[in-house]
Amino acid sequence: MNKRGQVTLYIIVGLIVVVIISLVIILTRSVTKDIAGEKAVISSGEEIYDFTQQCIEEVGEDALVLIAGQGGNYKEYPEVINFNGHNIARYCGADKLTGIPDESSIEDELNFYFQDNLLSCLGYYSGFEEQGYKIEYGTPEVELTLLEDITGFDVKFNIKASKGGKEISYSEFVYESDFPFLRLYSEANKQYLSELQCGCGINSGCMTENGPTNVLMDETSGSKIIVINYGGSLFKFAM
Repeated sequence: MNKRGQVTLYIIVGLIVVVIISLVIILTRSVTKDIAGEKAVISSGEEIYDFTQQCIEEVGEDALVLIAGQGGNYKEYPEVINFNGHNIARYCGADKLTGIPDESSIEDELNFYFQDNLLSCLGYYSGFEEQGYKIEYGTPEVELTLLEDITGFDVKFNIKASKGGKEISYSEFVYESDFPFLRLYSEANKQYLSELQCGCGINSGCMTENGPTNVLMDETSGSKIIVINYGGSLFKFAM
């Protein structure tokens, strides 16, 4: 083979090598870009999950404090008085006699609170939508697990986030609060039954201040304000 033929062969081989290398680089960049894009969506999905979890815990704690502080109620008051600027349920009124709500009713009140406040805490996911995400969500539903010093939340809340052909979804969030709702609730029921046996009203009853219970007199409404306190967590109701 003459020198010119050898040079031509080298050029052809060189061109083939260049083409192969170029194809490898292009394919590698494409795969890397796809993987990076997928990781970006997954990463943002985790951010969406964490953001939602944070709001669920925040709203849950606020709900426990408010509902316990209002005698187990959020919206459905049998009768209400205003004491020091706060609404408190009254369970021994002049016109009717009602008891502290059962656990099922308290769970209903908690659901009402979540439905009224969770989405506003989340900002309706506007921050993520500004980043190009399409987010769909349902209505939160809460189930409570009441233990002595732990309140467990199981929140069913459907979320679907999509962007760039990628999609991620969540449907359940759980967490445990150290708010001692059951301990407060049990003591409140015991005090309510004790008062009920002796008659209702500010000048009657056999309720005494002991342990976590403190009794305040509200002359304006003619009621006793019963405050149950465990470690700074309060359950309040009136009779």
